[in-house]
Amino acid sequence: LKFGYNQSHANDSIGHIKLIEGGTNSYDGNLAFGVPYNNSGTPATKEALRIAHNGNVTVSDGDLVIGTAGHGIDFSANSHASGMTSETLDHYEEGSFTPFIQGTGSNNSKTYTTQYGRYTRIGNLVTVVCQIAVNKAYGVDSGAMLVNGFPFNHRGSSSGTYGIISMHYGSGPSGSSTSFEPVSGANYFYILESTAGAALSNMQTTDLPQDDTFQIRASMTYPIS
Repeated sequence: LKFGYNQSHANDSIGHIKLIEGGTNSYDGNLAFGVPYNNSGTPATKEALRIAHNGNVTVSDGDLVIGTAGHGIDFSANSHASGMTSETLDHYEEGSFTPFIQGTGSNNSKTYTTQYGRYTRIGNLVTVVCQIAVNKAYGVDSGAMLVNGFPFNHRGSSSGTYGIISMHYGSGPSGSSTSFEPVSGANYFYILESTAGAALSNMQTTDLPQDDTFQIRASMTYPIS
């Protein structure tokens, strides 16, 4: 089945639906869909989609675009756990963000040498990696330390700790155990630290090195709405 522009281009095939032989059985066939394109001023056709005899669908060249938010790939044919709430993969994206540190009492100007953040979102989970380096931030802000600027707000309870985090003072590690504490409905995390086996507690802005570079390197995954 071929398509043309009009009667004057009746012989120019600019689209088609073809039944193509394929498979191991003589009756097996594939259905191919061709779309028109401009080939240096000449009408031409290229295959865009193929449905194989076994049900597999191949997008020959291009992306599968979900046209309405909230829809996606439905996996309801698979078995599921008793607590299942959704079987539709309805979101994917990746990009960058600019993380920064501040105190709960203030967020004043700082001199950053590194502000790096990348994220990948799959469904309602976001994985981030980030690195922050700031010069002589001691005493610039006040209150408990937090890292701000994450791409999405945290969904759930504010309890719990997240991620693999390391802190460096100057060129060496801080020597303390470090983690993030999420804040429900916010896109920032408190910095928790522990030294000499003590319990984790909120890091304060006065805990920053007074005359050196402070660095945070982190990787974590957290839930969003």
